[in-house]
Amino acid sequence: MFLLYGSEGLLIKEAVEKIKLKYLNKITVDLDFVKLDGEEVDFADIIDSCLVVPLLSEKRVIYVKDANFLSETKSSKKNEEEKLANFIEKEFPDYTCLILTAEKIDKRKKVYKAIEKVGYVKEFKISNYKEKIQWIKKRALLYNKNLDESAAAYIAYNTGDLYQTDNEIKKIVFALEEKKLIKKEDIEEIMSRNEEANIFELIDCIMENKKNIALLKLAELFKKGEKGILILYMISKHFMNLCWVKMLGDNEEEIREKLGLHPFVVKKLIEQARNFSIEKLKYALNLSQQLDYDIKKGRIDDKTGLELLISRL
Repeated sequence: MFLLYGSEGLLIKEAVEKIKLKYLNKITVDLDFVKLDGEEVDFADIIDSCLVVPLLSEKRVIYVKDANFLSETKSSKKNEEEKLANFIEKEFPDYTCLILTAEKIDKRKKVYKAIEKVGYVKEFKISNYKEKIQWIKKRALLYNKNLDESAAAYIAYNTGDLYQTDNEIKKIVFALEEKKLIKKEDIEEIMSRNEEANIFELIDCIMENKKNIALLKLAELFKKGEKGILILYMISKHFMNLCWVKMLGDNEEEIREKLGLHPFVVKKLIEQARNFSIEKLKYALNLSQQLDYDIKKGRIDDKTGLELLISRL
């Protein structure tokens, strides 16, 4: 029995596939594998599925994807949850493998405690950039490519979750088929950096008080056709997030749950928030909101307004 949870869906997906390979007959996999939607399935259906004997495999594998009932603080089916917890702890058959996956879990829940007692629980996350860089280098080796540290760091910084990261690695491997060692300069023109990544670079320059570089980044964004209102929205959202971090403190888990952000983003926000007082953050947020109002009222064009905003920030 497995409970796999966390922010990195790619790692969870690959772990599920490994478990399936371990227990299922490859030829008749469909006969002994059941996938259930955790957002809609009844607890009774999970129990009933687990009680069916496998036909041709070592175990019957029941996969409950997005088992959000493991994270919900309130439930209208508390009695059913207790039945499932008791079933898992006391009546679960040896011929069944149950896999539950979720992004978040509540460790106070009886179902979680039952799984923890008799099964295997693992969180899948990448905690920091150093860990992500190492993952990228190992991933590239699976595709028979070596990435140097600068290339791996560049990919780590300019990608979000590991699904996107893996896609970028595949693209680079395909484009640089003949190269044995890939460096940063080899991949800068290949990587498709999304508009948010480009705007985040601009925001980083603002946070680091690099006004001239920030203005150059802004000019580049407009040249590429980015909309000023989107850029302003991202800047304003960033200051709003920093305000929340300042109020919530350094509790990464609480910030992640409150703002729904990736662990990397949370760590970066915490580091940046330390450099500002709450008064300065509110001032910056007010400036951004005022510019939004002025642009929509036609008092100033978005490009000029953003240039003035960056200078003032």
